[in-house]
Amino acid sequence: MRLRIILIASILVVTAWNSSVVNGQAFCALRDPAKLIYHFYPDSTSYKSLVRTVDEGVRNHVSSKLPFSIHFNELGKHTLYIPVKGGKPLGVVHVRSESGNYGLTEIVWSLTPNMEVMDFEFQRCRSRSRTYVESAAFKQQIIGKRFRELRALLDDSGQALATDKLKVEAKSSEIVLSLIKSALKTISVTESAWKKDLGIVKPIFNAYDAFPAATRVQKVAQPYNANVVKEFDKLFPTSSGNVGSSVNRDNVMMIRAINADGVKAGHVVVVPWKSKDSELTLWWTVEKGEVKAVHAEDGWPTEAIRKAFEDVVGLKDDALAKCGTATKIVGAEVLLLAKHN
Repeated sequence: MRLRIILIASILVVTAWNSSVVNGQAFCALRDPAKLIYHFYPDSTSYKSLVRTVDEGVRNHVSSKLPFSIHFNELGKHTLYIPVKGGKPLGVVHVRSESGNYGLTEIVWSLTPNMEVMDFEFQRCRSRSRTYVESAAFKQQIIGKRFRELRALLDDSGQALATDKLKVEAKSSEIVLSLIKSALKTISVTESAWKKDLGIVKPIFNAYDAFPAATRVQKVAQPYNANVVKEFDKLFPTSSGNVGSSVNRDNVMMIRAINADGVKAGHVVVVPWKSKDSELTLWWTVEKGEVKAVHAEDGWPTEAIRKAFEDVVGLKDDALAKCGTATKIVGAEVLLLAKHN
């Protein structure tokens, strides 16, 4: 029997957000939240404020991912803002600071819940290069990037720009370096300090982003029912008798989007995947038996891996028997999950 559908998204949002709004302003706070939030998200109808403690554990998390970390002065309570429209999350807004020759620079970041850069503005900056860095021409090099792609804009030491991957006028190099470091710190801090909140917001955001007409989303309690496993094993048998899947099935998450008429719009499926050379968390969008999109949570590690997975987009569940590559077999497994849920 199909397991119960649990965790209706709207209930999660109200419960999680309302329990975490507190008063107070932290170091490096957003001075005029409403002004910047509605600037970044003009369609938002309101926003939620989530205050969490950035502690030594968060600082260690940043240090484990980067060759630099946040300053001790930045520990304490900080606020993450989540603009919403009709109860649907649109993104996140967070501010971080960097020190340099021109003193303290404060940068307000607008990110998707997937930690992808949507926009940024300086809240405080004395550099003469501010206008250049805030220009649309420069911003297009940063917008749309995730952690891996941003990290690739710095050299191995993390203390200099990778000039072959970023076009920057010489006199603006210092402020751009601070900007990239701030972006990486912001993503790392947000992922750590607001991990539970993002665990709720991210699936909701992706489901509504993929299916804008949906009126509600639901989390499937256990995606791997007997029908999924049986059909996968029949399509992809192994000579050893072991499971032929490269997916960590215990940690797969599935969100079903439902239209106003109660008809299923489609699915978002989160898949931990591991190969000989890579370990990724993949977000899949499936609609009417077809893979519509796939992206890697932290960004693609190489262009070859990106291309291999993007070649799976367009795969339909009537062509699963023809899947012969590792990436297409993962896509086939995702389609079977959608088919039987």
